[in-house]
Amino acid sequence: MLGTRKFKVITLLSLTIITLFTSIRSLKGNEEEIKDKDLLSSFNHFTDYYPSNRYTHKDDLRIVENKLDIDPLVYKYLTTTGLGDIYLNEEDLSFRFKNPKTNYIWGSTIDVEGQKLTTVNKQKARSAINVSYFDEKNNSFEESLFTSKETKIEINKTNKGFDAKIYFGTSKIKMNLIVTFTDTSIKVDIPSSSIEELGDKKLKSIKVYSYFGAVNGDEIPGYMFVPDGVGALIRYDPIPEDA
Repeated sequence: MLGTRKFKVITLLSLTIITLFTSIRSLKGNEEEIKDKDLLSSFNHFTDYYPSNRYTHKDDLRIVENKLDIDPLVYKYLTTTGLGDIYLNEEDLSFRFKNPKTNYIWGSTIDVEGQKLTTVNKQKARSAINVSYFDEKNNSFEESLFTSKETKIEINKTNKGFDAKIYFGTSKIKMNLIVTFTDTSIKVDIPSSSIEELGDKKLKSIKVYSYFGAVNGDEIPGYMFVPDGVGALIRYDPIPEDA
């Protein structure tokens, strides 16, 4: 019996040694593989094998071309700040400006032409503001500036921006959209005192400039910041062909 136990112990030790030896050889093989890639830092070695957005990736610093332009027939000059010359489209309340240092053109929405979007989604993308509301039966609907021909916009220019009085034709909801451009930021304000529900529809939510900074896939390098916990950066990726 004692001899059998000794045999079992020796067998287990032998298996453990073999496993450790195999693991060490495997690690050495991985090290050689990593060296062959001639990567710059050990951190990049890690992200090659575990590309999670919870870990910092190298920034893509390549120079990109402007994907937007400022058509003088569509965008009218509004004001100038440290951001550059600001131009406003009075039909959909979108704006564009050119960074004076880099000449890069920022836009509050995407260029919808050529995008795989339905007519309704193109209208939502163009619209600076979209509202959701409840009807009399508590059903939820969404309305853009182009949903109804009864929608009206009255624009008043301010010192560094504009104040737009908006009446949504379908929901019969009124509100003011006040946009102010400073030297370093863009301030958007919808005073609660300006919101009026003139019909039976009840306001549910408001989306303002939801396409600001949006790009088509990864044609312009960038990321989204997720303010959760310690935070995370979600890098732009190519759009799958079947999307």
